[in-house]
Amino acid sequence: MRRDLFIRIKDAVEANDSYFVQRRNAAGKLGLSALQKVTTAFRMLAYGIPGDLTDECIRIGETTGIK
Repeated sequence: MRRDLFIRIKDAVEANDSYFVQRRNAAGKLGLSALQKVTTAFRMLAYGIPGDLTDECIRIGETTGIK
């Protein structure tokens, strides 16, 4: 997929679903970026893999990947 198409999809998803917006956690650190979350969602859909397998490449936890 071309990068500009991916960024357009990410922007549209981020605008329509607040889950994909990057926020700060309780400790004040930035959470996962929208790029990480959208990439995880794409991998789960494209390869049919569960959320716990995505943390190896993208460093995203199982519970976050499942949401």
